[in-house]
Amino acid sequence: DWEAAGDAAHHLKSSLDGLGVESLRRVIREVEAYGSTPPPPAHAARQVAQVRATTDAARSTLKRIAAISRVSPKECMKG
Repeated sequence: DWEAAGDAAHHLKSSLDGLGVESLRRVIREVEAYGSTPPPPAHAARQVAQVRATTDAARSTLKRIAAISRVSPKECMKG
C-alpha cells in the first residue's frame, strides 16, 4: 500500500529531521511521495531497507544513551 508507506514516512520525517539524521533526508521525502508517485518495487525495497537500518541504529544509540544517563529514550529526543 503505497499511500500507507507515504503516510508513515510523513510521520517519521519530523522525528528524523529533529534528530539530525541527514543520511535519510532525501530518502524519507521520496518515500513520503510514494502515495502520489508509486516507485518501482525494487527501488522502494532498497529505500525502505535503508530507512529501517538507519532508524534501528538510531533507536539503539538512543537506548544506550538513555541507559548511561538513566533517562528514557523519549526524554533523549526532547532536545
